[in-house]
Amino acid sequence: MKENAMKRGNRRMRSGIAALTMLVIGGVTLAGCSGDDDPKASDGQITLKVAVEMTQQGGNPPYDAVLDDFEAANPDIKIERIYPPQDSYAQTLLTQLQAGTAPDVIYMPSGGGSALSIGTVSKAGFIVDLSDRDWATKVLPESQRELFSLQGEGIYGIPLAYDGIATAYRADLFDKYGITVPTTKQELLDACKESLDKAGVPFAALPGTEPDSTAQFTLSVATQYVLNDDPDWNAKRIAGEVTFADTPGWVKSLEYMADMLKGGCFPSTVASDSYDTSPAQVANGETLSFLASTVGSIPSLLSHNDEGTFNLFVTPMEDADDTIFMMNAGSALTINKKTEHMDAALKLLEYFTTADEAERFAAVGHVIPLGAIGTGEGLGDDITGLTDFVKNPERTRIPIHKAWPTADSYAVLREKIQGLLTGQFTPHDILVAMDDAWGE
Repeated sequence: MKENAMKRGNRRMRSGIAALTMLVIGGVTLAGCSGDDDPKASDGQITLKVAVEMTQQGGNPPYDAVLDDFEAANPDIKIERIYPPQDSYAQTLLTQLQAGTAPDVIYMPSGGGSALSIGTVSKAGFIVDLSDRDWATKVLPESQRELFSLQGEGIYGIPLAYDGIATAYRADLFDKYGITVPTTKQELLDACKESLDKAGVPFAALPGTEPDSTAQFTLSVATQYVLNDDPDWNAKRIAGEVTFADTPGWVKSLEYMADMLKGGCFPSTVASDSYDTSPAQVANGETLSFLASTVGSIPSLLSHNDEGTFNLFVTPMEDADDTIFMMNAGSALTINKKTEHMDAALKLLEYFTTADEAERFAAVGHVIPLGAIGTGEGLGDDITGLTDFVKNPERTRIPIHKAWPTADSYAVLREKIQGLLTGQFTPHDILVAMDDAWGE
């Protein structure tokens, strides 16, 4: 029943992006607000609605920290915080945008490749171009510009920090059992055996029922295998010169998780595990690591066990020198073009870009500060495993799917990847389906 629900959700997301595309093709123009005079309540206070994903701790701590500061500094503006759950966030906001009832300020991922993302939603004309704001242009690194623009034009959101996909692990338990952080794929498979032999528990938790988690792990590997072999693969796929199914790097990317399954790396319950169970497994020592973690997942693990010691490592390739960290300025805020409080919304986004608040956001969220790239400075103690990558930007890369023109192939990957864990699908089955979706 849950799988059917996820399939229905994926179909709704694909229909959502189709609806957004129809708005663009049909030439619908959405009226913006000049923002000269924000409507105020009778007491003179403006209420600004802000939507971000709810975390497992409730609310969203890094956003809450900055929003608290903003309200204290701006008593004439009240923030109404809206926290849809992660599994329904995208569909909820897509529906609201289409209905004209969306909040004033909206978190969404940068780039494209998913139904609710800056690339997709800016194409439909739903969010404000910020390129005429100095604070927006200054805070956006040139390397990330394409993720916030529409075909190279405009700036449709602001980055707040860098995030990425890595593996969170119990550093204290690695030390206790003498397990070394793996730097190659073979070392990772060896660590799976060591975990069972020395600690008596599987090496890695993975929420198999959560399609974004399993899909993001696969993408983090494909960003290495595929683009290491051919940096121009995305352009060739768009031109129809290559396919998913015929690209060896894509085959190896899906086989990676299958190899870990065969190697006994996961709990026997992996296909039915979820965000409710997997973080607790690693936090409580029932596994030693949590595969497909975002950098910002550490607070969730600490909420289960604040005495554990955590850190991160990047999923390794066969050769350690080939390992690349899939990283991007993924935490982004945008402004709904239909807001009645344009001045207040702009003021809030500018506040997020100030140095003090940017550092506060990164510290509370346990994510990578924008200023850390090239220096490695400012990383929290529990994400220092990423230092060598952050200090050397050539060892980081934007996620492979961010350049895809539609979300359809990613939606298929989300829908079918659990079948790899249950034996329902082979890597070839999934890749063929991704090619079919690309051509639809």
